[in-house]
Amino acid sequence: MKALILLSLAVSLSSCRPDHSAVAPPQSSPIAVQAASVQWIDTATPVTAPGLLARTLEADLSFKTGGLIDDVTARAGDEVLAGQILGSLRLEELDAALAQAESALNKAKRDLDRASSLFAGNVEPLETRQNAQSGVEQAEAAVRAARFNRQTAVLTAPAAGRILARYAEPGEIAAPGRKILRFASDAEGWLVRVGLAQRDVVRIQVGNEADVSFAGMAEPVVARVARIAGETDPASRTTLVELRLDGTPPPELRSGMVGHATIRPEKGLPRALLPLSALVEGDGKMAHVFRVESAANEGDLARVRRIPVEIAEITQEGVVLRSGIRDRDIAIVITGAELLFDGGEVLVNPAWPFASR
Repeated sequence: MKALILLSLAVSLSSCRPDHSAVAPPQSSPIAVQAASVQWIDTATPVTAPGLLARTLEADLSFKTGGLIDDVTARAGDEVLAGQILGSLRLEELDAALAQAESALNKAKRDLDRASSLFAGNVEPLETRQNAQSGVEQAEAAVRAARFNRQTAVLTAPAAGRILARYAEPGEIAAPGRKILRFASDAEGWLVRVGLAQRDVVRIQVGNEADVSFAGMAEPVVARVARIAGETDPASRTTLVELRLDGTPPPELRSGMVGHATIRPEKGLPRALLPLSALVEGDGKMAHVFRVESAANEGDLARVRRIPVEIAEITQEGVVLRSGIRDRDIAIVITGAELLFDGGEVLVNPAWPFASR
């Protein structure tokens, strides 16, 4: 934070100075500056993004068939056991449908017995017996469907866990698939889901370490990248990344809380590192530096070129650039840059100690 404030002040001060690069003023003598070679680092910049906390197993429980809700026994915050009954529909209609299906099955079996006897006595053709057999099979399928609908009219907990929310009350009409309860299981662990832009998601891998900070908590929670989605969301153009929390999370955490995740890639591409004093005329993430066109030796006369650069981050060592400088063997003005203009002539003094590190 201190580094960002320093950068803002430096850039603001630089931007308030006259833009010497726009019009080259008359120059009576070269300006004395200090220059240094660009330092390159491959330390990966952490990826930061907000995310939502959730348990790995969370599900909305609902009835397969519609009907009148008879009872909902669980409320938000209740701990439940695997197989515990959480709610049910009025069963009169479903019991009637099951009885009707079973009656139709019994009739189909009697028809099959009669057709088999007539076929054995050469009274009825084989087709009649086959049709009766198909009728039995259809009636058996109808009975299985009616029994399944009867079973799904009772909500049970799929595993040991906790009820997160309750959406219905007894006496209400439940349409098929309407949410009745929100269930979560602690046994599968916790996740933080973040959406990353393309330039960030390409730098991380499954297994990268991460920290997730939550408002009101003094210490961040340790996590790791567990999954990276195989596609980008077409609306937000971000890729979903799941961070799995290590161990048991603090008890004050709740599903749906917003956390700030910091993911640390193992290694990054080489990037230029410059001192803060090298930047001039900044605007947000963009700034400018002056490149020395000839060898930066003491006593040399040289010309400078103004180069736009993009800032990636501020560290204790200096400013890390995202883009703008590609050549490795160049010298950048690090002291006196605010007095220069594009194409101006300079006298290079001994390099600042930054270049020797």
